[in-house]
Amino acid sequence: MFEVSLFQVQRFVFVLVRVCSIFIAVPVLNSRSIPVQVKLGLALVLTIAMLPAVRVSPSSFPQSVPLLVLGLGAEVLVGALIGLMARLMMTTVQVMGQLVGFQMGFAIVRVLDPSTAEQQGVVATFLALFAVLIFLATNGHHLFFRALAESFGILAPFRFSASHAFAEILARTFQNVFVVALKMGAPLFAILLFTYTALGIIARTVPQINIFVAGFPLTIAVGLLALGVALPHVTVLLRGVFGHLGHDILTLLGAM
Repeated sequence: MFEVSLFQVQRFVFVLVRVCSIFIAVPVLNSRSIPVQVKLGLALVLTIAMLPAVRVSPSSFPQSVPLLVLGLGAEVLVGALIGLMARLMMTTVQVMGQLVGFQMGFAIVRVLDPSTAEQQGVVATFLALFAVLIFLATNGHHLFFRALAESFGILAPFRFSASHAFAEILARTFQNVFVVALKMGAPLFAILLFTYTALGIIARTVPQINIFVAGFPLTIAVGLLALGVALPHVTVLLRGVFGHLGHDILTLLGAM
């Protein structure tokens, strides 16, 4: 009953490596606030649950140690790319929040980001947490588990290949991420640009007004008001991105 063959050990390690590599980049699960023991326990549970669905033959595994190590490295890359699809969007939201916060006058304001355990801008941290809530509300974490389960049928073990189609889809993914970030930040940048233009006109027409003293509270108030007005627009964009995330991941896996 407890006899375990070498092939069963290889298959278990293959599934475990791909599952653990997803925790490197996938949002929420890669948070430093989650203990390592919890991540490892969840990875073991997912591995045991998905192991019966992995149908491979003993001939699929390389016989030499160097090829086996290279194959495991490729599996780490596959899992990391699956998590990277959503991590890119979170990072882009943070960068957009940093730029907006800088324009609002929050350049030196820093708070602790619980997901990365690093100091981030207050606007960037708020938008990152907001994006995580949208990710969880749209069941984005379920999409990753589903993509992980279907990845074993789409991409067999040790069959990763960086084809031209794979590079093209990955480049298009990066392009779409920056397009969405530009759509999210464009209204805020436009409103702040008009605010600074109005302040410049006032400074030229009424030199008696200390524009530096009056400008900071005004830009902060206008920026916060614009951020509150733009949140529904950002929500719609994030829901659309996370809704197509599962299809994008499976398309990327098919190109591998």
